[in-house]
Amino acid sequence: VAALRAGAIDGATLSVDVARSLRGDSKLQVLSNLNAAFRELQMTLKPGRNEPWADVRVRQAVNFALNRNQIIQNVYGGEAAYTSYVPPGYGPWPLSQADLKRKYAKYDVPQAKKLMADAGMSKGFEVEMTIVGLQDYPSVAALIVQQMKQINIDVKITSTEIGTFAAIYSAGTYDWFLNGRGMRGDVDGYVQEFHPASATFKIQTPAYRNLKAWKWIGNGRIQLDEKKRLPMYKKAQEELWNNPIQMPLVAIRKYQVYNKRVQNMYVAFSDFNPGLRTAWLNS
Repeated sequence: VAALRAGAIDGATLSVDVARSLRGDSKLQVLSNLNAAFRELQMTLKPGRNEPWADVRVRQAVNFALNRNQIIQNVYGGEAAYTSYVPPGYGPWPLSQADLKRKYAKYDVPQAKKLMADAGMSKGFEVEMTIVGLQDYPSVAALIVQQMKQINIDVKITSTEIGTFAAIYSAGTYDWFLNGRGMRGDVDGYVQEFHPASATFKIQTPAYRNLKAWKWIGNGRIQLDEKKRLPMYKKAQEELWNNPIQMPLVAIRKYQVYNKRVQNMYVAFSDFNPGLRTAWLNS
């Protein structure tokens, strides 16, 4: 920030709190946009391990116990949105904010407790959640720990550096995993890992079963008419919410701050920086 204010650098990607604190600086411009790197909670599911969350009711309970609005307010200062498996901003493909808040990502602790009881898990269990110790992840993780206590799930955080984090994910050697997504060239990229044909599925969730979602994903892949594909991928998302193995959390805003001499720059939804191709300096 000091280098930015001194003019030693022309721009930087900053946290929401820092970026907002610079809005009153007349020499700087604060840019932001929702991006594709939404946050999500992932779980492994493998044959013979008999994890407590192998029961769909436990996974549903976890989803109902997640207070996404609290995460949005406490971690992002209100500068984030609810998200489905396809993030808001990705054309017509995401589920609506209204449907997420009303149904699929609804915060409902009484329902979560009932589901835990129905699954014989009222006393809860202990689980390890792997995170990367960077950016917003520790803050989101701390809130998840507190939220899961409401249904007696004791979440133990294992914080790693980015190389270890990536290796653990690729090998599928985690229980729960707080992760961030990214840009996909086609809507199928956001749901392909839930289908048994996916290499990721075979490594991380080979015991997961969701025939309804598989049907819609499979049909969407062979349908070339986008008007016909659209309801298929929305149906797939609905079935993934009904039988979750990953829980989308929030779609975040990316903040970049530039000196006023930087012209024609923008924050891209893709989470990359294509604006650098068209930006120029007004000397």
